[in-house]
Amino acid sequence: HKMSFLACRVICIFFKQLTGFLYMNYLTHFYFNTQQPVYASVSAEFHFGVALPDILSAYDRTLRFHPSRIHTRQNELWSGILNHLQMDAFFHHSDFFKNSYEDIRIILKQTIPAELNIRPFFLAHVLVEILLDHSLLIQSSDLAQRFYSSIGSFDVKEIIRLLEDFFGRKLEGLEDLINKFLVTRFLESYIDLNNLIYPVNRMLTRTRQQAFDIHDKAIVNQALQPSLLIVTNYFPMLMQQFSKTFLNLQQ
Repeated sequence: HKMSFLACRVICIFFKQLTGFLYMNYLTHFYFNTQQPVYASVSAEFHFGVALPDILSAYDRTLRFHPSRIHTRQNELWSGILNHLQMDAFFHHSDFFKNSYEDIRIILKQTIPAELNIRPFFLAHVLVEILLDHSLLIQSSDLAQRFYSSIGSFDVKEIIRLLEDFFGRKLEGLEDLINKFLVTRFLESYIDLNNLIYPVNRMLTRTRQQAFDIHDKAIVNQALQPSLLIVTNYFPMLMQQFSKTFLNLQQ
């Protein structure tokens, strides 16, 4: 029991260090980019650009990239950002997302006590994305490691300069947030389904909803397990639509 308590404390401290991060589907973006021929030739700046919109949302949700402005900027950071926006648009309009979201929302409405301040429609969206990252990591246990390796090293200060020029304002504290993202490597923890309660709780807290009790294993068994099965079962649908639709748009 003592070891279990200490392990829980370590995990809690680890996730508290990630205050502010939005836990979106970083690994899903990376996975699908590895399915494209462009993957072998792109730089660390491209891969970081793909992750940047979600990191920036954690920094300030009012900051948004608009594709019409990005087209005019010719380097791989902006190509990665544009890739993220295009993939998001495809993903959220896919049959995979629509079906997974609806089925998980039904499960959440059945399992979350009515007295809790948790919006099933919001949590269903979050779970589709986080559970897809988890599922891909289970399939390829080195996926998170390859994601961080793909980012490699780049000039963070230069990235900040480019972003400040783009948004026309100083971005105090963003450099520290980016460095924390690179150092903590929190995506590697996604391989354990039990750990997903922590990022889910962070998302709920950020949106002024009630967090789950992290010791409540019933939440994992009643919500995460069947939701994961839904995501896994619909995944071939996503791969098929990706091959027929998204890849053709990129050619």
